[in-house]
Amino acid sequence: MQREVMDMSSDQGETKNSAESTTVVDGEEPVSNATEKSWMEQLKIHPASALLVIALDTALFGGNAISGGLLTPVSVFLGFCGSFAGVSLIEKFLGSESNGRSVAKGFLLGILTGIPTSIATTAIGALILALGGIRKFTPSRILDSGERRK
Repeated sequence: MQREVMDMSSDQGETKNSAESTTVVDGEEPVSNATEKSWMEQLKIHPASALLVIALDTALFGGNAISGGLLTPVSVFLGFCGSFAGVSLIEKFLGSESNGRSVAKGFLLGILTGIPTSIATTAIGALILALGGIRKFTPSRILDSGERRK
């Protein structure tokens, strides 16, 4: 037999209440129905943001040795600004993030893009691609006709 239990709590006379629905099955532990995201899900970025960061970083710092490092300050500035603006807009409009969260992701990825070295082949580049869910777009997953993404 299942029953719904509503937990209303308030902190020391504050008027802010939080309600959380919990499903209780007789003889088992209560299971929370809260829809809070884990910290790993909160860090995820839109795949277009990951590709933008890798593309900008490679374009700006891939040929940095040709200029003898003279264009490094310009590349750092352009990398930060381009990534900050691009990621913020992608996360806001394509990723459906809030303004604050999209700006925070843009700022963090802007800093990573502004580091004067190519990050595409480093662990940081792999982490950016993993957080962007790039593995969803591998050829084996694209060619599977029997599966549909939900």
